[in-house]
Amino acid sequence: MGRLSHKSQGSGSLKVEFHNVSGKVKDLAFEKLHPGVVLVLTAAQIKSSGAVEKLNELSEGLLGDSVRRARFPGEAGSRLAICFYPRGKKGKESLFVRLSAVSEDAWSSPEASLDEWRRCGADAVRFSQAEKLSEVSLILGEQDSEAALSAVLEGIYLSLYQYQGFQDPKAKPDSLKLVRIHAIGLSTKKFQLLDTRARGLAQGVNFAREMVNTPPSEFPPAAFVREAKRIAQGSKGRVVLKVFGKSALQKMKAGCILGISQGSSEEPFLIHAELSPKKKMAKAKRIVLIGKGVTFDSGGLSIKTRPGMESMKCDMAGGAAVLGLLEAVLLSELRDTFEHELHVIVPTAENMINGESLKPGDVVRSVSGTSVEVLNIDAEGRLLLADALGYAARLKPDMIIDLATLTGACAVALGSEYAGVFSDDEPIVERLLQAGVDMGERYWRLPLAKEYRDQLRSPVADLKNMGNEGGPGAIVAALFLKEFVPLKARWAHVDMAGPAFWAAEKEYSRKGASGFGVRSLYSFLENIDGVLASPKKHA
Repeated sequence: MGRLSHKSQGSGSLKVEFHNVSGKVKDLAFEKLHPGVVLVLTAAQIKSSGAVEKLNELSEGLLGDSVRRARFPGEAGSRLAICFYPRGKKGKESLFVRLSAVSEDAWSSPEASLDEWRRCGADAVRFSQAEKLSEVSLILGEQDSEAALSAVLEGIYLSLYQYQGFQDPKAKPDSLKLVRIHAIGLSTKKFQLLDTRARGLAQGVNFAREMVNTPPSEFPPAAFVREAKRIAQGSKGRVVLKVFGKSALQKMKAGCILGISQGSSEEPFLIHAELSPKKKMAKAKRIVLIGKGVTFDSGGLSIKTRPGMESMKCDMAGGAAVLGLLEAVLLSELRDTFEHELHVIVPTAENMINGESLKPGDVVRSVSGTSVEVLNIDAEGRLLLADALGYAARLKPDMIIDLATLTGACAVALGSEYAGVFSDDEPIVERLLQAGVDMGERYWRLPLAKEYRDQLRSPVADLKNMGNEGGPGAIVAALFLKEFVPLKARWAHVDMAGPAFWAAEKEYSRKGASGFGVRSLYSFLENIDGVLASPKKHA
């Protein structure tokens, strides 16, 4: 069994230097910048920073002419690359200038469009790599905020990820070794805090990406256990890990997990990692995050088509996200500032086919004792989550959020950009939506429509695991999960079937696993006290 290539997960040997610019950007000694890339983060009012005028003077008017010919600045997301020789260096090394346009909203209020800044940071790295440059300098103007700088840093580290598990590492050498960031009015200490947070987040996201991108035969359920143990062992005693294998699941009466896994030669597991607060406080709550961990989904006897199986190594993206989040928390200051118990639970199994496979019409019994008629073996994720929710109930949680690549119906409804959020708890939904805006991970509210609850009625069991053919599949799946949520726990379900796996590249995300959920859940935890202080308000 292979191991994850942690070298391909993120920042690696990249060095980031911070330079505090006293005064204004126009006073920066551009002539002393090392040859490489100078990235000017800009907007419609780009000239107000004075940076372009200074660079134009250095290029003897070439920059200004190029900007005018290109009619730059343009719309948000437009880029312009110009190469020239600085005075006194002609014939030696050229200087690249990369202009990146952001919206006027982002210029006047960077917090409003943080993902544009994230993309700008990533674009600097990707451009440098394409030009095989070893250094890049980024200039942030006096109007830019700490939030914008934090987003730029995230973009830098996220863009470095590339899956290389089975590729010759020498085939794609990375030339970029140094990033210099020039900013005004920011202390080195504050920069270091922002940098630590960004690195930790990127490491968590890229760790989740790496798990999902790994070929399914190299990442069976036991690999989830291995990675959870690695995290726990590296936590210096902060993470307590419990792993329930097949015999323990039998004693637990986890019939849903066992039923789905019985068609595979790989053993199923239920993983429970607990991170306790550094200081125990009376007000501490139990926060439970559950991630679906189906390491490969053939559909079982309700077999998928060949195209339908091609990306099914991503069916464990929810489990990867919650483990990636735990990694990010441990690598950042949130490890010491988070005041609540954090419980991460991953039910993991393969959904395969053999003579012992679960058959349509079979009945399984969950941890909670609820019986389920299984009519669609390809609706297996909700069964794993049902047992995980039943196990979580024993912890007496205050809040549960589950993440799963649960239904194709949600991906059809929302496409690849949005995850669906289902909850009857308004404060949780509002905070998740805002966390998505802040971190560039999009969520859309979908209804927990009780009108469809009857579709779960079974003539032979308490529930059946699917609704009417062609019906509101994502909603019915969420209603199924709701049946297993502890009555006193606040809860939200995230169906991330669409954004878990990218078909196209973006500035800070390559094709394949996106690592969706890690960053927005991190932001959610950073601001969870506001949610906990708000009483549950039903929709």
